Amino acid sequence: MEKQSDSLGQQDKAQGRPVMVLARLEPTNVHFESAKKLLDDWKLELKKISACLNVDVICCVPEQIAWIEHWDSKASLDLFNKEQLPFSPFLSALFENSRAVPTRYIYRKLF
Repeated sequence: MEKQSDSLGQQDKAQGRPVMVLARLEPTNVHFESAKKLLDDWKLELKKISACLNVDVICCVPEQIAWIEHWDSKASLDLFNKEQLPFSPFLSALFENSRAVPTRYIYRKLF
């Protein structure tokens, strides 16, 4: 039983550590400018959320737009994903402006 409680303790610690989310979309040729505007609006929206510490654009070319969202904890990210993201107009706009399914997942650094 001790090992199970240790793993639960590690999960609690992981919930409190900062996390990064890697997100990307593949704009259609006719929607590249709209996708860039959408990214700017998304960054402004995330700035309003205190748990989102920063958004870094890492790629912005017609074939792909990618960014990294810095969150203060996984718990905050999970709460945002559960309570705010599904009701955001940005979610449908991401799909409308992308030729493939937009992705957004926790980025793990390899050391």
